[in-house]
Formats: sequence, C-alpha cells, structure tokens
Amino acid sequence: FLAYVRHKTGDDRGALRDLDALQPLDADERNLYAAAALRLGDPARVLAAVGPDLKRGGAAADSALSALLDTGNFAAAEATLAARVRAGETAWLFAYGAAAKTKAGLARFTDFATKTALSGASGPTIEAAVAAVEEAAGLEAALALQQSVADRLGGRWAESYEDALVRAGRKSQADARRIARAERPDTSAQDRLEIADALAAGGDQAAAEKLLKPIAARAGAYSDATDRLLYLWGPRPGKSARDWLLARGRAARAPEERAEWLRRLAEVGGGPAAFAEIARLGAGATDAEAALAADLASGLRDRPVARAGVAALVPIAARPKTLKRLADAAEALDDAGTAYRALARALAAAPRDPQLLRAFGFAANAVGQREEAYEALARYVALAPADGQAALDLGYAASALGRHDAAARAF
Repeated sequence: FLAYVRHKTGDDRGALRDLDALQPLDADERNLYAAAALRLGDPARVLAAVGPDLKRGGAAADSALSALLDTGNFAAAEATLAARVRAGETAWLFAYGAAAKTKAGLARFTDFATKTALSGASGPTIEAAVAAVEEAAGLEAALALQQSVADRLGGRWAESYEDALVRAGRKSQADARRIARAERPDTSAQDRLEIADALAAGGDQAAAEKLLKPIAARAGAYSDATDRLLYLWGPRPGKSARDWLLARGRAARAPEERAEWLRRLAEVGGGPAAFAEIARLGAGATDAEAALAADLASGLRDRPVARAGVAALVPIAARPKTLKRLADAAEALDDAGTAYRALARALAAAPRDPQLLRAFGFAANAVGQREEAYEALARYVALAPADGQAALDLGYAASALGRHDAAARAF
C-alpha cells in the first residue's frame, strides 16, 4: 500500500524500493512496479516486471506489451508482437510504429514490419504493415517495403506497388516496372492485359499497343486483347491499324481464323481492304469469306470492282445461304446475270427451298430465261398461292412462252 501511495504522489523511486523489498510480487504488484519503472524511463525494470505476463495472454499480456513498447524495449516485445500480428491483431503494428520515435527505433520497426510482411503473412496483414510503416516512417519507407513485397511475392503486390509509385508522382518508374513485368516469360496473358490497361490509362498508348499486339495475334480477332486494341485505336482506326488487322488475316493458320480477322477489319472501316483480300484469294476463299464479301459489296464506291468480285465468288461458294447473299449483292449492283447464276447454284443445292424457287424465278425472268422462270415460279406458286407478285411474274413467263391459258390462270 505504501508503494502505491508513493507512486500516486510521484515518488516512483521510493515505490520501486518498497516493491523490491516485497519480491516475489503478485500480478497487481508487478503492474505497479512496471508503471513506476515506466514513468522513470527504466526499460530494464519494466522488462523484469512484466516479462512473466507476456506468456499469460489476455489483458495482462496487453499491458506488458504496451509497457515494453512505451519504454523502447522493442527487442523484448517483438517475439510476442509477431505472434499477435500473425494471429490477425494488426493494431499492434500501429502501436509499435507510434512508439518508435527515434531514428534507430523507426529503423527497427520498419525492419520488423518488412519481415512480418515477407514471412507468409495474409493480405490484410501485409496491407496493415505498409500502412503502419507509412504512418510512422513516411512514404519512402512504405515504398521500400512495398518494393520488397512486390519483388518477393509478385502478382497483385507488384501491381499495388506500381500504383503506389504513380500516386507518389513516379509514373515513369512505375511504367518501367510494368513493362519489365510484362516481358517476363512467366507473366500470364491476363496479367499482360491488365498491365496494358494500366499503361493506357496512364497515357502511354504506344507501350500498351506494343504489349497487346502479340497477345491479340495469338488470341484471335474477337479476343479481349483485340477488343482492347480497337478501343485504343478508336472507332475509325488509321491505316497502320487496318494494315495490322489485314496482316493477321494473311498470317492466319486456318481459313476460319482468316475470315474472322477480315470481318473484324471490315467492322472498323476496312471493308474495301477486306473485300479486295477475299477477291485476291479467289478459289481459296471460304464460304464465310464469300458471305462477308457479299455483305461488303454494296458499300464499295468502285461498283465495277464490286461486281467483278461478287461474280468471281459465285463459282466458289457452296452453301445456299451464301449464294443467296451473293445474289442479293449482285442485284443491288444491277448485275442480273451474276444474281441468276448464284441462285441457279443455290437452287441446285436446295431444290425444294421455297424462297430460292421464288428468287430464282424472278432472276430467270430478269435475264430472259422464261422456261426456267416458269418452272420455278409454278412450283413456288403451288406452295404459296397468295403471293401475288410471284403469280404475276409466273404469268409474264407463261405469256412470253405462248402459254396463254397458263398466263390467264396466273393473272
């Protein structure tokens, strides 16, 4: 009781003398001893008093740790602190940082936080270590810790460090690390895409484009990487961008892949180039490419070129739907002969298709092939007697053939 009174009245030396005479002390007496030693700034006596409490846990251990930190007994506290932090009690990192007021203390705390972060700590613990170091020792120390974590663990920690560099005004350093990370052989395609996004967001379009092109070339015309490239290039890419898409089509390993690249080229304003490439392929063009050319033909300014290209694709196409699209393109280009030939091939492949019978009958009439027109339209009208336009054309064909009774019935 006398020691307690001495401590309360400011006579901590006297309190310590009284307590030394009472050894061994109970828990309350040890706390009083630590409080008096703490106020005197005597770390050795604080440690002697509270050391046993560190192993007890609970409030006693909390008080002991606080006393050790407050008196600079960092070495004695660190083993227990490390266990507490590993258990998720990250507030102790901030308590340690707040207690480390000297240059040497801050250096020791920063080293402790770094070892903690690099020793298999959880994500939240690493984040707390970085925040505690920045709060106690400043941005430079926090960046150094983040670099250590990034270099050791990579992944999202590398990205986090790069973002921190940007926030610190070191964009060029961040970009250099991003590019170096992207060039590592063990970096995944997805990580490279995210790096490209970060570079583009920071205004370095050239670096982003350089990263995206090889990924897009491997992934295909409709991949995420190609989508990102087209976003960078804008809605109407320039000639160099369109040339790159055309080159990808020419380098494609399979016709289906080539067709996708050419379609993508057409979608971004490269329709004439895509059409010309399909025409150049000639007999090597696929049905998908022929269908694409049919869709593009009506938009070409050079109509003779468009007509010639469509006409050249008719003998190559095999699917009735593709041939019908070629016929529609030919009709739009006022090329009745090519439309007729395309529909003749389509009908030969699908002789019972009602819409092909109808279209072929009209096309045959347009080029003067009355017998073929009559036969096709007669079959069609039998299936669709309510189609007045078809019946009218059937009548014209019958009349031209001198079949007046049939013409009258059709009219």
